Amino acid sequence: MSSHGEGIRLSGENLTRLVENGFNPIPVQKGSKHPAATDNWRRFCWQQPDESDIADWSKDYAGSSIGCACGNSVAAVDIDSGEETRTKQVIALAESHLGSTPLIRWGRPDRVAMIYRCAEPIISAGYSDVDILGLGAQFVAYGVHPRTRLPYVWNDGSGPLNTACDSLPAIDNDQVDSFMRAIVKLSEPKSKKTRRLQIDNISLLAPLSSTTVMIRMLVTRYLNGQNDARRRARALIDKKYFDTGKGLKVGWIEDDTSVKNDDEI
Repeated sequence: MSSHGEGIRLSGENLTRLVENGFNPIPVQKGSKHPAATDNWRRFCWQQPDESDIADWSKDYAGSSIGCACGNSVAAVDIDSGEETRTKQVIALAESHLGSTPLIRWGRPDRVAMIYRCAEPIISAGYSDVDILGLGAQFVAYGVHPRTRLPYVWNDGSGPLNTACDSLPAIDNDQVDSFMRAIVKLSEPKSKKTRRLQIDNISLLAPLSSTTVMIRMLVTRYLNGQNDARRRARALIDKKYFDTGKGLKVGWIEDDTSVKNDDEI
């Protein structure tokens, strides 16, 4: 593991370099994981900042941390186990289902983010201590971790500033689904529980209220491989997401009760 990344902060030069490498950089508050821009930062999941954005951020947020918006250019496998054996198991599953990536970022011990290129817009997902950071999410690329007060580091000296996005393995939602199912299986407790899908309350219910049930149905069917529903779900999700600036997250949750409905997988 390398300490490259220490001292790297937001500047016009660094933002421009990240854009040239194919990433979607955004300003992040110093010593925090939260975006610093007061406007709708999530639109940068879909588009790169332009020269005007870079000029404004270089003036207003000089020296801040740098994040990368996810979902359309890159996505990240965020492993937050804090346990060495578990982290190694998840990394091995990610490499098996998604490929081996040169971009691996370390924060706290045994907590890593593996960065991949998006072959299509990637829907965020999560189970237990593993998250897919896709649409509506971002990760800190350069800055100080809020708990350790130490800089994030990139494996073997690689990082977004010196790695082209095009050189990363490309992933799609089918691969993400396969990987997350493997994570569920790895994490499954000895006692048998029903697994069902849940749409993230914060990022879905507020902006989409009346369409929540339809979205839930469509996304569930998409995960079960029904292509027409998949296309319809993505079209609706993309439109609503772009209009509202809100993210969408699909999660797997456990339930002791037996639930026989469209949400079961």
